[in-house]
Amino acid sequence: MTGPLVALLVIAAILLAVGLFIIKVGILAVFAILFVAGPLTLAGYPIPELHGVFRLWLGVLCGPR
Repeated sequence: MTGPLVALLVIAAILLAVGLFIIKVGILAVFAILFVAGPLTLAGYPIPELHGVFRLWLGVLCGPR
């Protein structure tokens, strides 16, 4: 009786570990994109010709407002 329960708990632990790893990689990827794009966005935002491009890029990074 305890064999199937232990097996189920091991499978659940593996799935939890994989899920947490995927979340960690996703969060790190988002922070990496923000780290690289942040200074360029702040530097180019005041330029009138590029205002539309940077508003679009900020919408991609931060979501719709």
